[in-house]
Amino acid sequence: MQNKLPFHFDMETADPDDSMTLSVLATHPKVHLASVSIHPGGKDQIGFVKRVLQILDREDVRVGAGIPKSSASRVSGFYQDWIGKFEDSEADDTAANIMNETLHQFPDCTLLTGAALTNPHSLWETGVFFDRWFCQGGFAGDNIVPKEHRLEKFD
Repeated sequence: MQNKLPFHFDMETADPDDSMTLSVLATHPKVHLASVSIHPGGKDQIGFVKRVLQILDREDVRVGAGIPKSSASRVSGFYQDWIGKFEDSEADDTAANIMNETLHQFPDCTLLTGAALTNPHSLWETGVFFDRWFCQGGFAGDNIVPKEHRLEKFD
C-alpha cells in the first residue's frame, strides 16, 4: 500500500456514475479504497456494492450504511444487467462508524462524496471529520439549471 492515497467513498445507487467511480477507486494503482458508505444504505444497495467489490477482488473494503437494514429497493435493473444477480446484504456498521474507524486507521484519508451529504453529516455530528473532501456529481438545482436544459428525470 506504499504511496497509495487512502480514500473513503460515500455513494448512492440511483444512477451509474457512483458505481463507475467505485470501480475506479477500487482498482486504481495509486488509490487505497479503505471504506465505502452508502446513502441511504438499503440491503439491496449493500448487496450490490459488496458484489462489485467481490468481482474486483476487494472484499477487504468495509461497507457502511446510513440506514442499516433498510429493505426499500434502491437498485435499478441496470446493475443486474451489468454484474448479474446479487443478494441483499447487511452493512458492516453504520456509515458514521465506518468513516470514524477509517479516519483512525488512515488520518490522512480523503472523503469523496457522490451522494446526498447525510452520511458525512452523521460523522460531522460526532466531532470528527476528514481534512480533505472532494464532491462529485449531483444536480445543481432548479435555481441554477434552466428548465429547458434539465434532464427529464429532474423535472
